[in-house]
Amino acid sequence: MPITRFLPYTPTSCQATAVQKMSEFFRNKDRIFILQGYAGTGKTTLLKGVLDYLDSIEHPYEIMASTGRAARVMSLKTGRKATTIHSSIYVLDRNKSVVSEENKSLAFKLRFNSDAEETIYFIDEASMIADKSEVNPNLQFDDGKFLSHIFRYTGNRKIMFIGDNAQLPPVNCSFSAALSADYLKATYKLAVMQVSLTEVKRQANNSGIIDNATEMRKKLFAVSIPPLSLNANGTNDISVTRNVWVAIDAFVKNARQEGYENSIFIAFSNGSVNYLNSQIRKGLFRAEDPPLQIGEWLMVNQNNTPTGLSNGQHVKLISFVDRNEHVGEIQLLDAEVQDPETGDNYSVKIVKNTLYSAATGLTSLQDKELTRDFAIRMRYQNIKPQTEEYVNNMMSDKRFNPLIMKFGYAITCHRAQGGEWKHVYINLEPAFNNIDRAGQYRWLYTAMTRAAQKLIVPQHPIIF
Repeated sequence: MPITRFLPYTPTSCQATAVQKMSEFFRNKDRIFILQGYAGTGKTTLLKGVLDYLDSIEHPYEIMASTGRAARVMSLKTGRKATTIHSSIYVLDRNKSVVSEENKSLAFKLRFNSDAEETIYFIDEASMIADKSEVNPNLQFDDGKFLSHIFRYTGNRKIMFIGDNAQLPPVNCSFSAALSADYLKATYKLAVMQVSLTEVKRQANNSGIIDNATEMRKKLFAVSIPPLSLNANGTNDISVTRNVWVAIDAFVKNARQEGYENSIFIAFSNGSVNYLNSQIRKGLFRAEDPPLQIGEWLMVNQNNTPTGLSNGQHVKLISFVDRNEHVGEIQLLDAEVQDPETGDNYSVKIVKNTLYSAATGLTSLQDKELTRDFAIRMRYQNIKPQTEEYVNNMMSDKRFNPLIMKFGYAITCHRAQGGEWKHVYINLEPAFNNIDRAGQYRWLYTAMTRAAQKLIVPQHPIIF
């Protein structure tokens, strides 16, 4: 039975080509398939049809994504379980992980892969996968080369990388290695098939978002990149406000009416995100400097082992108690948070400091304070390092593993990558003008294509 039987529409010519090449890929010995899908081209709908086809012939597959947010979007759109790459391929190395009063070093190793040899791995938001050594003495993933670890874990099994190379590349990288056939062939000597979806399907009727995204993508890959521009004339899904203050007021009104989960404010820098969150909270709670409120929308800023909550994931604050608990400089709150996607509640400790500061995480000194506190508590309980009980406590102790949180009304574009909201507000701050032209294109393209229905942008010289 052909794959096209599982598509809910007649495929575009690009999609038909993709289906034909995928059919070849499933039968041949090539190991890698790259599916480039630009904004609005029906990439996810096509993928769902492919997965329906594989189910019909009982062919095994696994779905992964670069972030927790992207995995959840993929699960929602395909109706299938999707996991983060990290949670799928890594497991704690208990022999190499060390936590003492003077030192903390968590080491992870590749899991043993027991999947059938014919398993196909579908990896979404592959533009975010880096292939450079990143060494962190406190958090070790071997040599830190994420892409090479994926290949080592999957062995000779097939992989389909899915993404959009017009989006932002990984942080501190100039390109998306997993979406470059030339790079994969030259660096890993892999046989690669690839296809690009360029014909627009999503939001096709008078969509300023998709029309602008399509033009940006064409100009980004032109020989000479012209100055960035955004055409908001005659569109029904792009709204231009007089200034950022009007946009903030609109965000507050919309959040009150439709809920926090349907809107997001995307900014260029962490400093701007911190400032926007403070201004949005002033409007939401009608106070100059409002204290933490029940029901607030928070974002996880670091993977949390006891709960499984992922970096970049939003949660709702259900309740909290301030017991004046401190670990050195760190202020801790006892709280209950809810995963809005699953409805699951978690009893946690939250670091209060990071909620209000521009910093995205703990300082090295603060991290050492948590480590020393944990080691001392284990010593008092006569639980020895490297024992199973010690390691189990290390992974489950709420005080050692507090939730590192930020207010989640405004986030950076990298944090937004892989997500989708009904209403997206963008702040084109002065620092945006200082990055190179290609970077401006990728940033705005990525930010605006997070919008499912409406894009709201304060007036800016690039808008006409």
